Amino acid sequence: DYGDEWDNAWQNHMESWRPDPNNFHVSAETMNNNDDFHVLRTENEQQLQPYPQDVFTSCYYRYSDNNLLKPNQKRSMVVWKPTNGMISLRNLRPCRIIQRDPMTNFTSSNNQVSSHIYTVIVMNRPGLKESERIPKGHVHVVSHVPRNAIVFSEKVYTSDQHLPDAFRKEIGLGDLFPSQWKNLRN
Repeated sequence: DYGDEWDNAWQNHMESWRPDPNNFHVSAETMNNNDDFHVLRTENEQQLQPYPQDVFTSCYYRYSDNNLLKPNQKRSMVVWKPTNGMISLRNLRPCRIIQRDPMTNFTSSNNQVSSHIYTVIVMNRPGLKESERIPKGHVHVVSHVPRNAIVFSEKVYTSDQHLPDAFRKEIGLGDLFPSQWKNLRN
């Protein structure tokens, strides 16, 4: 219970808020949970059919597992390998999808399931340790990246909480504190 003032402001917001028709926003979470985005578009396909401007693709990838660069090497290509703890936020970094290839798997009941693997260019993100950083000017290509290792991420300051008409109201504390705490003189 945030108090009557907050409840009234929330109710007023719910009754009066309307989406801005000029500011179409699709969250990364919505895209990650939508089957329409299960097959990811390559960079070339995105030229004709781009994703919303406030999202980008990110890959779960640990560069330190593949840091085998020779001095002055400008490009490297490695195969994605799942390692323990790979699917963790600390291993999430921007990536650009450059190729999609079909892959056929078979379930335990011998049913055929089609999916895709991807070739991506992996990039740095802020906050990486030096051992995790791809050297400046280097292109690091990773092949055989499974779909579950690629997600949509929000660009900074574009999530729902940053929408111009998002609900904002300080939370009142009401009668949360006992009266003995309110009287510092006694």
